[in-house]
Amino acid sequence: MNTIKTEFSNFNTSVIESVHQIDRNAWNECANFKNNSSNIGNPFLSHEFFCCLEDSGSVSEKTGWISQHIILYCNNLVVGILPNFLKNHSWGEYIFDQVFAQAWENAGGQYYPKLLSAVPFSPVPGERFLIKAGYDKKQITELLLKALENLIQIYKVSSSHINFITKEQIQNIPKDNYWLERQNIQFHWKNENFQDFEHFLSKLSSSKRKVIKRERKEIFNSSINLETIRGEEIKGQHAKLFNKFYLSTIEKKWGGCIFE
Repeated sequence: MNTIKTEFSNFNTSVIESVHQIDRNAWNECANFKNNSSNIGNPFLSHEFFCCLEDSGSVSEKTGWISQHIILYCNNLVVGILPNFLKNHSWGEYIFDQVFAQAWENAGGQYYPKLLSAVPFSPVPGERFLIKAGYDKKQITELLLKALENLIQIYKVSSSHINFITKEQIQNIPKDNYWLERQNIQFHWKNENFQDFEHFLSKLSSSKRKVIKRERKEIFNSSINLETIRGEEIKGQHAKLFNKFYLSTIEKKWGGCIFE
């Protein structure tokens, strides 16, 4: 696929097929990521993370994640980025829209390919419109959306999706008939200054405490041994074993697997 460019007044956009096609500092400035600071920002939005996804082969045409990142320039300066992919499946998104795909295809349509603005394999809420500090967030968001809408028409896809976007950024999306908001539920655990595990259990209902204690006792009495490894202790063999467990879970839960 060729790089696609569009122009809006004093701004212009391009679509890149690899994160390596953009300067690391330019990307991270828009993502507000600082790897040399105590407050680094969201690591899942960093140039380094997207490079790892590509370099490992996790994001590629073979795996069905085709990079189509939208870059917005003002006077040749990168001022906005929308991480974006052309997808031929819905795996790795943690948003299970296969029911929409089935309904669409039962009606005679073709759901895939589709466009997805998200962070692959990471259901972590965050900004999806990466905007350089000092620029109007609403304006940059609208310009990136227009570029995305142009991409929809060029590829003639069934739909485009923006997953796990923050509530603040949703407010900057124009309220028209083009975009629909889909609400979902995500469970988060918060440490409410628990002194220890028993303190945490004391905040639960009696039935939940009993279930947790019974499950922990069963593991303790079994032949299972637990070992915690961190940092450089994690080797390639551990990653391969983890991948095997991950694929096994997919097979048991959804009965399908696309990666080997």
